[in-house]
Amino acid sequence: METEQLVVSDDGQTMSLLLLRGSIPLRWTQRANIKYKPKPQLQGDIVLMKAGFKRHFERVAAHYGGPVVAVNLIDTKGGEKALGDAFESLCGELSRDMKLRYIAFDFHKECKGMRYDKLDNLLATVMPDLKAHNYTHRAQHGNILAKQQGIIRVNCMDNLDRTNVVQGLIARHVLTAQLRVLGHLPLAKQESLRPETSAQAAATFGATDRKSTRLNSSHWNNL
Repeated sequence: METEQLVVSDDGQTMSLLLLRGSIPLRWTQRANIKYKPKPQLQGDIVLMKAGFKRHFERVAAHYGGPVVAVNLIDTKGGEKALGDAFESLCGELSRDMKLRYIAFDFHKECKGMRYDKLDNLLATVMPDLKAHNYTHRAQHGNILAKQQGIIRVNCMDNLDRTNVVQGLIARHVLTAQLRVLGHLPLAKQESLRPETSAQAAATFGATDRKSTRLNSSHWNNL
């Protein structure tokens, strides 16, 4: 499923960021039972799944015009491990033939005990990809100033809670950069890649006065 974050400025400029979420592209089931977390089961030989797996990522790359980054948020231990291992293995093989990067981030382990600050580590990991992909920026009269070429694909098991958190984190970070380009937020320090915390972001959006629009030749210098 594609998500688009769209920013429309009063002067007619538009900025767009596309993100993707989807189930792990293998044949697997998770039969409902009385357990809180039913164990997922791979269905069939993983070798026979390669063709469909490859076709899926080739279509994603062609549609978004650039590299694909697969961010996998499922557990690296327990019932989800086998599915994650298969996903990582096939991504590794396919990355030899196309621009596909696999990132595993065990959300439950890393953020255990409400340690959501550890998501900063994940954001720092995907930052080079975000900069390389860029986002789309259309000027007032329709000229394309920047174009997104590539996509970040995020998944967990059901592509809901964990995926929502991570996509929201990425989207908020890009939104901050876009508002800086438009002149609605102060420019960032060049040396810092650390994202704002929720409290800092809320304070910034609440306290910043509206400014006249100005463009920066390098959109991502403002991160």
